[in-house]
Amino acid sequence: MATSSTAGEVDALLSDHSTSNRGPEMLGACITSMIFCVIGLSIRVWAQSLIHRIWTVDCILIILAAIFTLATAGCVIAAVASGMGQHAYWVISEDPHPPERMAFVVEMSYIITIIQAPALMFTKLSVLVFYQRAFSTIVRGVRWTIWGLFAFCLGLGVASTIVFVCACLPPQMFWLRVYPIFGYEAPQPLEDYTCMPQRTHLCIPLLLDLFSELILLGIPAVVLWNLQMALRRKIIIIFTFSLGLFVTAISAVRFYYAWTMVLGGDMTWADTDTCIWTTVQLCFGIVTACIPASAPLLRLRQTPNPRPWNKQGGYMLSINYASNSRKRKDMGTESMLDLQRSPEDDVEDSATRGTSWETPPSHELRKIEVVRKVEIHHGP
Repeated sequence: MATSSTAGEVDALLSDHSTSNRGPEMLGACITSMIFCVIGLSIRVWAQSLIHRIWTVDCILIILAAIFTLATAGCVIAAVASGMGQHAYWVISEDPHPPERMAFVVEMSYIITIIQAPALMFTKLSVLVFYQRAFSTIVRGVRWTIWGLFAFCLGLGVASTIVFVCACLPPQMFWLRVYPIFGYEAPQPLEDYTCMPQRTHLCIPLLLDLFSELILLGIPAVVLWNLQMALRRKIIIIFTFSLGLFVTAISAVRFYYAWTMVLGGDMTWADTDTCIWTTVQLCFGIVTACIPASAPLLRLRQTPNPRPWNKQGGYMLSINYASNSRKRKDMGTESMLDLQRSPEDDVEDSATRGTSWETPPSHELRKIEVVRKVEIHHGP
Protein backbone atom coordinates (compact mmCIF):
# COMPACT_ATOMS: atom_id res chain seq x y z
CA MET A 1 0.00 0.00 0.00
CA ALA A 2 2.78 2.41 0.83
CA THR A 3 4.86 3.99 -1.90
CA SER A 4 8.55 4.63 -2.24
CA SER A 5 10.58 7.70 -1.26
CA THR A 6 14.08 9.08 -1.68
CA ALA A 7 17.09 7.64 0.14
CA GLY A 8 17.39 10.75 2.33
CA GLU A 9 13.78 10.48 3.44
CA VAL A 10 14.25 6.79 4.19
CA ASP A 11 17.28 7.54 6.39
CA ALA A 12 15.28 10.18 8.24
CA LEU A 13 12.40 7.80 8.81
CA LEU A 14 14.64 5.01 10.09
CA SER A 15 16.99 7.13 12.19
CA ASP A 16 14.71 6.88 15.22
CA HIS A 17 13.86 3.21 14.83
CA SER A 18 12.78 1.07 17.75
CA THR A 19 11.97 -2.53 18.55
CA SER A 20 8.22 -1.85 18.75
CA ASN A 21 6.19 -4.73 17.41
CA ARG A 22 2.48 -4.45 16.63
CA GLY A 23 2.37 -7.90 15.08
CA PRO A 24 0.55 -9.51 18.05
CA GLU A 25 -2.00 -6.69 17.97
CA MET A 26 -2.61 -7.32 14.28
CA LEU A 27 -2.94 -11.06 14.80
CA GLY A 28 -5.38 -10.57 17.67
CA ALA A 29 -7.60 -8.22 15.70
CA CYS A 30 -7.41 -10.41 12.59
CA ILE A 31 -8.15 -13.76 14.27
CA THR A 32 -10.93 -12.33 16.44
CA SER A 33 -12.59 -10.74 13.41
CA MET A 34 -12.32 -13.99 11.45
CA ILE A 35 -14.00 -15.92 14.27
CA PHE A 36 -16.92 -13.49 14.36
CA CYS A 37 -17.18 -13.66 10.57
CA VAL A 38 -17.38 -17.46 10.51
CA ILE A 39 -19.86 -17.55 13.41
CA GLY A 40 -22.10 -14.92 11.81
CA LEU A 41 -22.12 -16.70 8.46
CA SER A 42 -22.79 -20.09 10.08
CA ILE A 43 -25.76 -18.73 12.03
CA ARG A 44 -27.19 -17.18 8.88
CA VAL A 45 -26.90 -20.43 6.92
CA TRP A 46 -28.51 -22.33 9.80
CA ALA A 47 -31.36 -19.82 10.05
CA GLN A 48 -32.01 -19.89 6.31
CA SER A 49 -31.96 -23.69 6.31
CA LEU A 50 -34.97 -23.63 8.66
CA ILE A 51 -37.05 -22.07 5.89
CA HIS A 52 -35.30 -24.02 3.12
CA ARG A 53 -33.73 -20.94 1.56
CA ILE A 54 -29.98 -21.52 1.84
CA TRP A 55 -29.09 -21.05 -1.83
CA THR A 56 -30.75 -17.71 -2.42
CA VAL A 57 -28.89 -14.99 -4.31
CA ASP A 58 -28.16 -12.95 -1.19
CA CYS A 59 -26.85 -16.01 0.65
CA ILE A 60 -24.57 -16.98 -2.24
CA LEU A 61 -23.23 -13.43 -2.44
CA ILE A 62 -22.44 -13.31 1.28
CA ILE A 63 -20.62 -16.64 1.03
CA LEU A 64 -18.49 -15.24 -1.80
CA ALA A 65 -17.83 -12.16 0.34
CA ALA A 66 -16.72 -14.39 3.21
CA ILE A 67 -14.31 -16.28 0.95
CA PHE A 68 -12.61 -13.06 -0.16
CA THR A 69 -12.67 -11.72 3.40
CA LEU A 70 -10.98 -14.78 4.88
CA ALA A 71 -8.43 -14.67 2.05
CA THR A 72 -7.69 -11.05 2.94
CA ALA A 73 -7.25 -11.96 6.59
CA GLY A 74 -4.96 -14.81 5.55
CA CYS A 75 -2.75 -12.38 3.63
CA VAL A 76 -2.56 -10.14 6.70
CA ILE A 77 -1.45 -13.08 8.83
CA ALA A 78 1.19 -14.02 6.24
CA ALA A 79 2.43 -10.42 6.19
CA VAL A 80 2.70 -10.35 9.99
CA ALA A 81 4.74 -13.55 9.89
CA SER A 82 7.24 -11.78 7.62
CA GLY A 83 7.51 -8.58 9.64
CA MET A 84 4.37 -6.50 9.21
CA GLY A 85 3.83 -4.47 12.37
CA GLN A 86 7.57 -3.95 12.97
CA HIS A 87 9.80 -1.10 11.90
CA ALA A 88 11.58 -1.66 8.60
CA TYR A 89 15.01 -1.47 10.25
CA TRP A 90 14.34 -4.62 12.26
CA VAL A 91 12.72 -6.46 9.37
CA ILE A 92 15.82 -5.81 7.25
CA SER A 93 18.27 -6.65 10.04
CA GLU A 94 16.58 -10.00 10.78
CA ASP A 95 16.19 -10.96 7.12
CA PRO A 96 18.80 -13.55 6.01
CA HIS A 97 18.34 -12.39 2.41
CA PRO A 98 17.40 -8.73 2.65
CA PRO A 99 15.14 -7.21 1.56
CA GLU A 100 13.10 -10.27 0.55
CA ARG A 101 10.88 -10.16 3.64
CA MET A 102 10.20 -6.48 3.11
CA ALA A 103 9.31 -7.12 -0.53
CA PHE A 104 7.01 -9.99 0.51
CA VAL A 105 5.19 -7.78 3.03
CA VAL A 106 4.63 -5.12 0.36
CA GLU A 107 3.46 -7.82 -2.05
CA MET A 108 0.92 -9.02 0.54
CA SER A 109 -0.25 -5.43 0.97
CA TYR A 110 -0.74 -5.23 -2.78
CA ILE A 111 -2.82 -8.42 -2.79
CA ILE A 112 -4.86 -7.23 0.21
CA THR A 113 -5.88 -4.04 -1.56
CA ILE A 114 -7.02 -6.07 -4.57
CA ILE A 115 -9.08 -8.82 -2.92
CA GLN A 116 -10.71 -6.58 -0.33
CA ALA A 117 -12.53 -4.76 -3.14
CA PRO A 118 -14.66 -7.76 -4.26
CA ALA A 119 -15.18 -8.69 -0.59
CA LEU A 120 -16.78 -5.30 0.06
CA MET A 121 -18.70 -5.46 -3.20
CA PHE A 122 -20.24 -8.89 -2.57
CA THR A 123 -21.18 -7.92 0.99
CA LYS A 124 -23.07 -4.82 -0.12
CA LEU A 125 -24.71 -6.65 -3.04
CA SER A 126 -25.92 -9.34 -0.63
CA VAL A 127 -27.43 -6.71 1.66
CA LEU A 128 -29.15 -5.00 -1.27
CA VAL A 129 -30.65 -8.26 -2.56
CA PHE A 130 -31.94 -8.96 0.94
CA TYR A 131 -33.43 -5.46 1.08
CA GLN A 132 -35.11 -6.06 -2.27
CA ARG A 133 -36.66 -9.26 -0.96
CA ALA A 134 -37.71 -7.85 2.42
CA PHE A 135 -38.60 -4.22 1.74
CA SER A 136 -39.80 -3.78 -1.84
CA THR A 137 -43.24 -5.22 -1.00
CA ILE A 138 -43.66 -2.60 1.75
CA VAL A 139 -42.43 0.58 0.07
CA ARG A 140 -42.42 0.09 -3.69
CA GLY A 141 -40.48 3.27 -4.36
CA VAL A 142 -37.51 1.79 -2.55
CA ARG A 143 -37.06 -0.79 -5.30
CA TRP A 144 -35.51 1.65 -7.78
CA THR A 145 -33.16 3.02 -5.13
CA ILE A 146 -32.01 -0.49 -4.29
CA TRP A 147 -31.32 -1.41 -7.90
CA GLY A 148 -29.60 1.92 -8.56
CA LEU A 149 -27.30 1.39 -5.59
CA PHE A 150 -26.80 -2.22 -6.70
CA ALA A 151 -25.47 -1.01 -10.06
CA PHE A 152 -23.28 1.60 -8.35
CA CYS A 153 -21.74 -0.92 -5.92
CA LEU A 154 -21.16 -3.44 -8.70
CA GLY A 155 -19.44 -0.85 -10.87
CA LEU A 156 -17.43 0.48 -7.94
CA GLY A 157 -16.25 -3.01 -7.00
CA VAL A 158 -15.12 -3.88 -10.52
CA ALA A 159 -13.51 -0.48 -11.13
CA SER A 160 -11.73 -0.50 -7.75
CA THR A 161 -10.29 -3.94 -8.41
CA ILE A 162 -8.92 -2.78 -11.78
CA VAL A 163 -7.45 0.37 -10.23
CA PHE A 164 -5.76 -1.61 -7.45
CA VAL A 165 -4.31 -4.11 -9.93
CA CYS A 166 -2.94 -1.25 -12.03
CA ALA A 167 -1.48 0.67 -9.07
CA CYS A 168 1.89 0.00 -10.69
CA LEU A 169 2.61 -1.03 -14.26
CA PRO A 170 3.98 -3.60 -14.57
CA PRO A 171 2.33 -4.86 -11.34
CA GLN A 172 5.45 -6.51 -9.87
CA MET A 173 7.08 -3.12 -9.62
CA PHE A 174 4.81 -2.43 -6.65
CA TRP A 175 7.03 -4.58 -4.41
CA LEU A 176 10.27 -4.81 -6.40
CA ARG A 177 10.89 -1.08 -5.96
CA VAL A 178 11.66 -1.90 -2.32
CA TYR A 179 15.12 -3.12 -3.36
CA PRO A 180 16.64 0.21 -4.46
CA ILE A 181 15.05 1.99 -1.49
CA PHE A 182 17.28 0.00 0.86
CA GLY A 183 20.28 -0.04 -1.44
CA TYR A 184 19.91 -3.51 -2.93
CA GLU A 185 19.89 -4.58 -6.54
CA ALA A 186 16.47 -5.61 -7.80
CA PRO A 187 16.07 -9.09 -9.33
CA GLN A 188 14.98 -7.42 -12.58
CA PRO A 189 15.48 -3.95 -14.10
CA LEU A 190 13.24 -1.23 -12.68
CA GLU A 191 13.19 0.93 -15.78
CA ASP A 192 10.07 2.17 -17.54
CA TYR A 193 7.52 1.63 -14.78
CA THR A 194 4.87 3.93 -13.39
CA CYS A 195 2.93 3.93 -10.10
CA MET A 196 -0.16 5.88 -9.13
CA PRO A 197 -0.09 8.27 -6.17
CA GLN A 198 -1.25 6.78 -2.88
CA ARG A 199 -4.34 8.94 -2.53
CA THR A 200 -5.42 8.35 -6.12
CA HIS A 201 -5.42 4.58 -6.24
CA LEU A 202 -6.47 3.87 -2.64
CA CYS A 203 -8.29 6.78 -1.01
CA ILE A 204 -10.70 7.67 -3.82
CA PRO A 205 -12.23 4.15 -3.98
CA LEU A 206 -12.45 4.11 -0.17
CA LEU A 207 -14.26 7.45 -0.18
CA LEU A 208 -16.78 6.20 -2.75
CA ASP A 209 -17.24 3.05 -0.69
CA LEU A 210 -18.02 5.16 2.38
CA PHE A 211 -20.56 7.13 0.34
CA SER A 212 -22.33 3.92 -0.76
CA GLU A 213 -22.47 2.67 2.83
CA LEU A 214 -24.20 5.84 3.97
CA ILE A 215 -26.89 5.36 1.31
CA LEU A 216 -27.15 1.70 2.29
CA LEU A 217 -27.94 2.78 5.84
CA GLY A 218 -30.61 5.17 4.64
CA ILE A 219 -32.74 2.53 2.90
CA PRO A 220 -33.99 0.84 6.10
CA ALA A 221 -34.62 4.28 7.61
CA VAL A 222 -36.99 5.15 4.75
CA VAL A 223 -38.80 1.83 5.11
CA LEU A 224 -39.16 2.10 8.88
CA TRP A 225 -40.50 5.64 8.55
CA ASN A 226 -43.43 4.28 6.50
CA LEU A 227 -44.20 1.28 8.69
CA GLN A 228 -46.93 1.26 11.30
CA MET A 229 -46.16 -1.19 14.06
CA ALA A 230 -45.84 -1.52 17.80
CA LEU A 231 -43.10 0.63 19.30
CA ARG A 232 -41.33 -2.35 20.85
CA ARG A 233 -41.16 -4.15 17.53
CA LYS A 234 -39.96 -1.04 15.71
CA ILE A 235 -37.18 -0.53 18.26
CA ILE A 236 -35.97 -4.09 17.69
CA ILE A 237 -35.86 -3.58 13.93
CA ILE A 238 -34.16 -0.20 14.22
CA PHE A 239 -31.51 -1.69 16.48
CA THR A 240 -30.95 -4.59 14.08
CA PHE A 241 -30.29 -2.37 11.09
CA SER A 242 -28.44 0.33 13.02
CA LEU A 243 -25.63 -2.16 13.57
CA GLY A 244 -24.50 -1.13 10.11
CA LEU A 245 -23.44 2.18 11.65
CA PHE A 246 -20.63 0.31 13.35
CA VAL A 247 -19.24 -0.87 10.02
CA THR A 248 -19.66 2.60 8.50
CA ALA A 249 -17.68 4.07 11.39
CA ILE A 250 -14.95 1.49 10.79
CA SER A 251 -14.92 2.44 7.11
CA ALA A 252 -14.42 6.09 8.08
CA VAL A 253 -11.56 5.17 10.42
CA ARG A 254 -9.93 3.10 7.70
CA PHE A 255 -10.21 5.98 5.24
CA TYR A 256 -8.56 8.29 7.80
CA TYR A 257 -5.56 5.99 8.25
CA ALA A 258 -5.21 5.49 4.50
CA TRP A 259 -5.32 9.25 3.91
CA THR A 260 -2.81 10.12 6.65
CA MET A 261 -0.48 7.17 6.09
CA VAL A 262 3.16 8.29 6.08
CA LEU A 263 4.85 7.39 2.81
CA GLY A 264 8.44 6.23 2.88
CA GLY A 265 10.74 3.35 3.64
CA ASP A 266 9.11 2.27 6.92
CA MET A 267 6.41 0.40 5.01
CA THR A 268 5.96 -2.50 7.42
CA TRP A 269 5.09 -0.05 10.19
CA ALA A 270 3.13 2.53 8.18
CA ASP A 271 0.62 0.01 6.80
CA THR A 272 -0.24 -1.52 10.19
CA ASP A 273 -3.38 0.47 10.99
CA THR A 274 -4.69 0.25 7.44
CA CYS A 275 -4.40 -3.54 7.42
CA ILE A 276 -6.03 -3.87 10.84
CA TRP A 277 -9.05 -1.78 9.96
CA THR A 278 -9.40 -3.39 6.55
CA THR A 279 -9.77 -6.82 8.16
CA VAL A 280 -12.14 -5.56 10.85
CA GLN A 281 -14.32 -3.76 8.31
CA LEU A 282 -14.64 -6.79 6.04
CA CYS A 283 -15.35 -9.31 8.80
CA PHE A 284 -17.85 -7.26 10.76
CA GLY A 285 -19.49 -6.11 7.55
CA ILE A 286 -20.41 -9.75 6.97
CA VAL A 287 -21.56 -10.14 10.58
CA THR A 288 -23.95 -7.18 10.38
CA ALA A 289 -25.20 -8.37 6.98
CA CYS A 290 -26.03 -11.78 8.45
CA ILE A 291 -27.96 -10.56 11.51
CA PRO A 292 -31.26 -9.56 9.79
CA ALA A 293 -31.25 -12.73 7.68
CA SER A 294 -30.95 -14.80 10.88
CA ALA A 295 -34.42 -13.73 12.05
CA PRO A 296 -35.97 -17.20 11.52
CA LEU A 297 -33.96 -18.36 14.54
CA LEU A 298 -35.60 -15.64 16.61
CA ARG A 299 -39.06 -16.85 15.63
CA LEU A 300 -38.11 -20.42 16.42
CA ARG A 301 -36.90 -19.37 19.86
CA GLN A 302 -40.00 -17.26 20.51
CA THR A 303 -42.45 -20.03 19.67
CA PRO A 304 -43.70 -21.14 23.13
CA ASN A 305 -44.83 -24.63 22.07
CA PRO A 306 -42.97 -25.61 18.92
CA ARG A 307 -44.80 -28.21 16.90
CA PRO A 308 -43.12 -31.53 16.15
CA TRP A 309 -42.00 -32.69 12.77
CA ASN A 310 -44.98 -33.91 10.79
CA LYS A 311 -45.10 -37.25 9.09
CA GLN A 312 -43.69 -35.83 5.85
CA GLY A 313 -40.76 -34.25 7.69
CA GLY A 314 -41.87 -30.63 7.59
CA TYR A 315 -41.45 -28.48 10.68
CA MET A 316 -44.61 -26.61 11.58
CA LEU A 317 -43.97 -22.97 12.45
CA SER A 318 -46.71 -20.50 13.34
CA ILE A 319 -46.37 -17.40 11.13
CA ASN A 320 -48.97 -14.65 11.28
CA TYR A 321 -49.13 -11.87 8.74
CA ALA A 322 -49.79 -8.21 9.50
CA SER A 323 -52.30 -7.96 6.67
CA ASN A 324 -54.79 -10.37 5.12
CA SER A 325 -54.94 -8.37 1.88
CA ARG A 326 -52.82 -10.84 -0.08
CA LYS A 327 -50.96 -14.09 0.31
CA ARG A 328 -47.27 -14.63 -0.14
CA LYS A 329 -46.40 -17.71 -2.11
CA ASP A 330 -42.84 -17.92 -0.94
CA MET A 331 -41.31 -17.53 2.51
CA GLY A 332 -38.48 -15.66 0.82
CA THR A 333 -40.65 -12.54 0.57
CA GLU A 334 -41.34 -12.17 4.26
CA SER A 335 -41.16 -8.61 5.53
CA MET A 336 -39.46 -7.44 8.67
CA LEU A 337 -42.93 -7.15 10.17
CA ASP A 338 -43.29 -10.91 9.94
CA LEU A 339 -39.79 -11.65 11.17
CA GLN A 340 -40.23 -9.65 14.34
CA ARG A 341 -43.69 -10.73 15.43
CA SER A 342 -43.80 -11.95 18.99
CA PRO A 343 -45.61 -15.04 20.35
CA GLU A 344 -48.07 -12.72 22.13
CA ASP A 345 -49.00 -11.18 18.77
CA ASP A 346 -49.59 -14.64 17.35
CA VAL A 347 -51.88 -15.61 20.23
CA GLU A 348 -53.89 -12.39 19.88
CA ASP A 349 -54.29 -12.86 16.14
CA SER A 350 -55.42 -16.46 16.56
CA ALA A 351 -58.00 -15.47 19.15
CA THR A 352 -59.46 -12.55 17.22
CA ARG A 353 -59.25 -13.87 13.67
CA GLY A 354 -59.46 -17.60 14.15
CA THR A 355 -56.65 -18.09 11.68
CA SER A 356 -53.25 -19.71 11.70
CA TRP A 357 -50.48 -20.11 9.19
CA GLU A 358 -48.48 -23.28 8.87
CA THR A 359 -45.66 -24.47 6.68
CA PRO A 360 -46.54 -27.80 5.02
CA PRO A 361 -43.91 -30.15 3.62
CA SER A 362 -42.51 -29.32 0.20
CA HIS A 363 -39.52 -31.58 -0.38
CA GLU A 364 -40.37 -32.14 -4.01
CA LEU A 365 -40.75 -28.48 -4.93
CA ARG A 366 -38.08 -27.31 -2.46
CA LYS A 367 -40.05 -24.30 -1.39
CA ILE A 368 -42.38 -23.49 1.48
CA GLU A 369 -45.99 -22.84 0.67
CA VAL A 370 -48.20 -21.02 3.11
CA VAL A 371 -51.55 -22.65 3.82
CA ARG A 372 -54.26 -20.76 5.60
CA LYS A 373 -56.78 -22.68 7.64
CA VAL A 374 -59.98 -20.94 8.59
CA GLU A 375 -62.21 -22.46 11.20
CA ILE A 376 -65.85 -21.95 10.39
CA HIS A 377 -68.11 -22.13 13.40
CA HIS A 378 -71.70 -23.09 12.65
CA GLY A 379 -74.50 -21.90 14.80
CA PRO A 380 -76.68 -24.33 16.78
